[in-house]
Amino acid sequence: MPMADQKTFRISVNELVEITLKKGSLSRTYVSRDRAVTGIHEHNRLQELRPDTFQREVTVSLRVTRHDIDLDVHGRIDGVETLPGRVIIEEIKTCTQDPAILAAAPKETHMAQLKCYGYMYLKTQDLTSATLKLTYSNVQTQEVLSHEQEADIETLELFFLELAYQYIDMLFRQSSWSVVRNRSIMDMPFAYEEFRPNQRDLSVAVYQAIKHDRILFAKAPTGTGKTIATLFPAIKSLGMNQTDRIFYLTAKTIGRTVAEKALNDMRKQGLAIKSITLTAKQKICFSSDEGCDMDHCPYASNYYSKLHRALEEALESDAFDREFIEETAQKHMICPFELSLDLCLSCDVIICDLNYAFDPRVYLKRFFDNKAQHITFLMDEAHNLPDRLRSMYSAQISKSHILEIRRAIKDDAPKLADILTRLNTLMLEMRKTCEKLPDEFQSSDTPDEPFMALVREFTVHADAWLDTHGNSPVKDPVMDLYFECYGFLVISEYFDDHYRFVLKKEDTDLTAKLFCIDPSRIFSELIQKAGASILFSATLYPFEYYISLLFKPEIETTTIMIPSAFPKENLLPLIFPSIKTTYRERERSMADLAGLIRETIIQQPGNYLVFFPSYAYMDKVAGILEEDLEDLLVQTPQMSEPDKEIFLEQFAQDSQTTGFAVMGGLFGEGIDLEGDRLVGVIIVSVGIPQVNPEQNLIKTYYDQTLGNGFFYAYQMPGFCRVLQAAGRLIRTETDKGMALFIDQRFMRPDYLNLFPQEYRHALNISSSKDLLTTISDFWSPDPISE
Repeated sequence: MPMADQKTFRISVNELVEITLKKGSLSRTYVSRDRAVTGIHEHNRLQELRPDTFQREVTVSLRVTRHDIDLDVHGRIDGVETLPGRVIIEEIKTCTQDPAILAAAPKETHMAQLKCYGYMYLKTQDLTSATLKLTYSNVQTQEVLSHEQEADIETLELFFLELAYQYIDMLFRQSSWSVVRNRSIMDMPFAYEEFRPNQRDLSVAVYQAIKHDRILFAKAPTGTGKTIATLFPAIKSLGMNQTDRIFYLTAKTIGRTVAEKALNDMRKQGLAIKSITLTAKQKICFSSDEGCDMDHCPYASNYYSKLHRALEEALESDAFDREFIEETAQKHMICPFELSLDLCLSCDVIICDLNYAFDPRVYLKRFFDNKAQHITFLMDEAHNLPDRLRSMYSAQISKSHILEIRRAIKDDAPKLADILTRLNTLMLEMRKTCEKLPDEFQSSDTPDEPFMALVREFTVHADAWLDTHGNSPVKDPVMDLYFECYGFLVISEYFDDHYRFVLKKEDTDLTAKLFCIDPSRIFSELIQKAGASILFSATLYPFEYYISLLFKPEIETTTIMIPSAFPKENLLPLIFPSIKTTYRERERSMADLAGLIRETIIQQPGNYLVFFPSYAYMDKVAGILEEDLEDLLVQTPQMSEPDKEIFLEQFAQDSQTTGFAVMGGLFGEGIDLEGDRLVGVIIVSVGIPQVNPEQNLIKTYYDQTLGNGFFYAYQMPGFCRVLQAAGRLIRTETDKGMALFIDQRFMRPDYLNLFPQEYRHALNISSSKDLLTTISDFWSPDPISE
């Protein structure tokens, strides 16, 4: 139920204690699945050893009321032993440390949990006192020691109510904020003077999808104003309690920046809303050069003790971007990444990468494991989802990394090194097998069990080792490989007929990979945790392709196609099919291709981007034209973000720069060259990905399931790159330019049908003479307007 109206809330004892009493420093935590299972078994063992007077797994609940808010606290006591004149309430904690040390000085949160259980049991059973027993059991040695203390109901009541009231006060502040926020939303007009053409249609479709908890696919060309057209109705829905929180998911910096601007523009119209932009840990970390070492990091030290004041100060503001978070974190000497995660809990809009919502290894459990949350997803650039999801739900381990870590730890952690020696030996045998196979590549329907067993063995032993070797000089390499292996095991739990276990030899290395071919099952399950999901992009077409890749057939979806807001006559789409650019024909046609590019650029001087399917092809054509085109820039494989900015700065309003780039690379999407900064885009080939064994696995899979593997593995991924490259042109309603598609395949019906509406008036140009004439006519001044 939405916060603004909700008067009753539920929370477990464990959550209540964690939220209200967490203190101390940050630490890199690791709790393996095996340890969790072992802990459950140890709980059961101890409970079975108790006498007949011991009642196990006793459920308790209690309602606390304050500020007209009802808080239902619930939990399950490990055991209650009833003796004549005495009640013993027991909480069992498993550990890998010496239980004597823990029993002598119990952790505050453990004792607090037991006190809460004690009060709740005494209150509901109308008792006045009890013995509180906190038992620690070492899961490896089964050594058990307990801490006992007597407690009366009056003392326990004071303790319990202090925690409960503290949490209710937090809920009251949030509820009060929701009232202020919702009032501002109801009064807020559209952020700009008026909707752009067709923008209102998109906003209405988004609002209806959120209202009815639907999944909406929206193709909205550049110029629609997709960001505000999705955020505005989502925020209106928030104000009407149709959603609790909005996640704006975008992979690119420009996407985050545009979303922040849209929110700030709405704030200028009176909107009161709290929003945050999450920045990747490695980018925002103050100690990134030294690596994340929480045991020695000054920003991790005493983090929770400093957090309350930092949050109190931060929440006086509404917009938490990277600069704000860094300044606040520096002022209070706390970790900026962890601060941003804690601030999230008080935010209405969270702008972040897809992995925070969908990657099973790093997603924000505080939101998505809580069924009470009613979340709306706004997914920008959704055409990238299939590849991103395949990557998220795959995992790999390389032999070279195993060997590197083994060498680093062999003296300080010999038992772990022994496991890695055996794993390395196994991978040597796997590499020999691959060497005998075509492409030095092997795939199978099930993971290799001896390999998986060694990965599990290392993970379990590394887990225990890290608990007792916090100051070891090799702690960091052990921990890094631990998390890699743990992530591998997490992904292995998803392994089914949508996966293949892959071994591939690259030079002298071998990689073992859990390769997710079809992410639809996992993504369908995750997406259903949200209320509504809006997937939008300028190139999210054809819908059937994306829907079949992303969702199981039984998942219902809706779609909307938004026409271009720009004048049709401002874009000249041309197809030149006379030059063959297939891999076999490239050498023979390269001189003709270079000549056509040269003539096109000379015919209408200005700034051009020319896109190629590969670096090798691009470099060869650049070599032919480097003397003919004075201001020729060529993308390099290792080009950094600053290099990219320098490249783009050469595209000035009055320059004549030609940029050669690779489709799907740095310049394939997410750049805006408005006006005369770009007058033409030339796209060489249909962009089919390089044939490789993994793409062939995708092809085979979809041949068997959907009947057209080539379309899913090669044709459509390539054409998506084509459309993204073409989309660099015409960024505003006054832009004008030419998009030239060079490849004989563009005229095939199966490709012509893939072009969205804004390119359907493309002209088929049969000769270079006709091409130059058509370009000249397009750029010639209209005599009537003159």
